[in-house]
Amino acid sequence: MNFPAPRAGVRNFDDPAWDPFWSACEEFGMPLTTHAGVGNPAEWAGPISGVLSQLEATGFNVVKGLHRLIYGGVFERHPDLRIVYTEQAAQPSMWWPGATQEYDHIWKKRRWQVEELCPRPPSEYMRDNVFLGASFLHRAPDEPWKAQRGGWDRNVLWGSDYPHTEGALVEHGDGTSTIRTSLAYIFSGTGERAVRRIAGETAATIYGMDLPALEKVAARINAPTMEDLATAPAEADIPDYWDGDD
Repeated sequence: MNFPAPRAGVRNFDDPAWDPFWSACEEFGMPLTTHAGVGNPAEWAGPISGVLSQLEATGFNVVKGLHRLIYGGVFERHPDLRIVYTEQAAQPSMWWPGATQEYDHIWKKRRWQVEELCPRPPSEYMRDNVFLGASFLHRAPDEPWKAQRGGWDRNVLWGSDYPHTEGALVEHGDGTSTIRTSLAYIFSGTGERAVRRIAGETAATIYGMDLPALEKVAARINAPTMEDLATAPAEADIPDYWDGDD
């Protein structure tokens, strides 16, 4: 399928020239997925190179087009468009709640300017159209999805971050694996409804997967059950290289 290219020099996602593309994504049920990696790695040198890569290749730089999609009316014109942001250095507790509050605050102050394009509060579009492929999830008890405040669990998708070591299926002699340890560490103490959504159901819905077929695969590969995830692993079973924060 051929789409007309945006006008020369126009890059903003709210330009109407992009509408045929957004419509095609809706028609085919194709969610758009992003990944950290913007910026220029050649500039990340010296003793602060690691910090520079975290700041310049993730966070706002990855989602900086989101406000155009919201305020510019893209989600209003294309209500079935779905966007998934993955590999964010700032997990939901650090980015998502603050962004929704900021966007809503600006909308309330400037509603008279954008109401025709953006008639609803931005937080509603984020709830319906924007999702977070969080790999890995924070394990802090005050994580919004873990505390089940504000319904964040409806927008969060667990990610294994394969082939990173903590997300790879590394089997140990006792039958455990790094994935199972990570899942239990993350989800223990969380309500079943939130765990089921984040660990698989939301992703299956967004990407149009066949849940009954996936259930058969889960049984065949002996995937972790809710009972397996209910209890946190012993401190001795947590690898030293996990920092406990991301």
